[in-house]
Amino acid sequence: MATGRNAEKRGGGTAHGRNRLLRLAHGHGMALSAACGLSVAAALCGLVPFWGVYEILQATTDGDGPSDPHAVLGWAAAVAAALIGRHLCAALSTGLAHRVGFDILHAVRAALIAKTQRLPLGFFLDRPVGRLSHVFQEQVEILELFFSHQLPDMVAALMAPLLCLTLMALIDWRLAVAALGILPLAWAGNAWMMRGHGPRIGAYFGLIRTINAEAVQFIQGMELVRSFTVRGGAGGGLGGRLVDAIEAFRRFALEWQTRWLPGWSLYAVGAGTAPLFVAPLGLWLHGRGELEAPAFLAALLLSGLLGPPLQKVTIYGELYQRVRKAEEAISAILDAPEPPVAVSGSEPVREGRAFAVAFDAVSFDHGGKPALREVSFTAPAGGITALVGPSGAGKSTAAHLVGRFWDVGEGAIRIGGADIRTIPPERLKAMVSFVFQDSTLFNGSVLDNLRMGRPDADRETVAAAARAARCHDLIAALPEGYDTPVGEGGARFSGGERQRIAIARAILKDAPILILDEPTAFADAENEALIQEALSGLMAGRTAIVIAHRLDSVRHADRIVVMEDGRVAAAGRHDDLMAACPLYRDLTDRQAEVLRWRLPGTQSDVRSGFEQEA
Repeated sequence: MATGRNAEKRGGGTAHGRNRLLRLAHGHGMALSAACGLSVAAALCGLVPFWGVYEILQATTDGDGPSDPHAVLGWAAAVAAALIGRHLCAALSTGLAHRVGFDILHAVRAALIAKTQRLPLGFFLDRPVGRLSHVFQEQVEILELFFSHQLPDMVAALMAPLLCLTLMALIDWRLAVAALGILPLAWAGNAWMMRGHGPRIGAYFGLIRTINAEAVQFIQGMELVRSFTVRGGAGGGLGGRLVDAIEAFRRFALEWQTRWLPGWSLYAVGAGTAPLFVAPLGLWLHGRGELEAPAFLAALLLSGLLGPPLQKVTIYGELYQRVRKAEEAISAILDAPEPPVAVSGSEPVREGRAFAVAFDAVSFDHGGKPALREVSFTAPAGGITALVGPSGAGKSTAAHLVGRFWDVGEGAIRIGGADIRTIPPERLKAMVSFVFQDSTLFNGSVLDNLRMGRPDADRETVAAAARAARCHDLIAALPEGYDTPVGEGGARFSGGERQRIAIARAILKDAPILILDEPTAFADAENEALIQEALSGLMAGRTAIVIAHRLDSVRHADRIVVMEDGRVAAAGRHDDLMAACPLYRDLTDRQAEVLRWRLPGTQSDVRSGFEQEA
């Protein structure tokens, strides 16, 4: 089962995933170290003025003799240099960290793109588009923010308190120890605040994924939303689910804030109260003559600098939890199992220019449920094989398995006698073309979309394929011809026009095996006729497997496979099945009834696709 293996991999691969991402950043180790070092240097420069003022006061208030002007001027120059150095180091750290962050951003996205091209297509069918989009965009951006901003600042926030305490210890170690009195209160506040934090971070990202997935569906279904939404409504089911997801996130955020705020307040107060511990001890030591006034003042000011970086450390700790969750989501893709390929296997055998496709006792579970059970049939080389049956019979699943969207659980699928698991993925891709019900066009030119079938094809070859698909005239009439942008999702074209362009793409690919998922389902009468003409030329000499929702379109197929509940109920030609298969006869009769149905009071037939989802 595809989903089960992924879950197991995801559950045990977190540490490995973090190691993978660290390896992606490994080539930038020196630059990251330099950025963090510069950030620490900026923090140190920020402390120098306090120490400089202390030294100047010491030099000017020394009762044993006149002040040393050279020492005063030297420390004044050091203070000025530190003020400049602080901003210079911070700027250099930020610039260097951003360069590293963008390089890592590029490396992670490139690794994701490369990985997704090696994954089985079933991986994407099993996951909402919004969830994958969230990983590629927001969660990768979280990594960039971490390396560009948070990591250098977090290192500086960790080092700044240590530097403060070191300077205080140089003044009087007892004052440094007194400043540590903030630890019990700060620790208690942090423990209270972070209680249950890890699971809540997971829930936070889960809600974000849900919002993204619902938003994608809402936008993609806007035409339907506008058609069915009542005045003042939120878009029916689609909009309602999106509103509910947003409201659930709001409630979650408020509930989390309610739990988090008391602990954070206690921690912030505790981390910022070091002067309350230092001042009484300093006054007592000064009264005993063991601490001079400049030293007391410097130590008191330095103790006040402990709070802000300590508060930042906790904030960065929470942000790091988000980084870990982003790492896990990215690693779930980078570590997803790829289809195994045998080192050696039998070479597929052609029959003419085509290959036979054979299912041999194939069983397959999907989503924890049986999808196919002991399915056996053969699609003859160069012939047309139709898969028919009621909704949920397993037609689309069987067709997808030919392209190795998933691997079968039991049995085997053979192309030209070779188990597809022994065929290299790139070779298998070249052997099989798919034309789906609603074909996708990408936001590029028409030429770019057609060349997906063969990137090196010249314009004459592309135009020949378009003529064969009955879409050359359509394309030639566009403002820029083949260079015309198709718009997002092919918005420039109707469903039937997009389908003809998809067929031209398949013709250009020239694969010997063709999988058709009712390519005329969304076409009007004019486009349907053109698509049928294009398909006739496309299927000639190829092995075609057609998922048929309209039985009248496949009655002349070389072989019709009738499926029910994930099994093969019967197989044969139309006339044989009408005589021997009650299920096929019933499906045919029901479609005939639909085609005979008329609107009340009219004489015209209302044609229906009798569409049934596989």
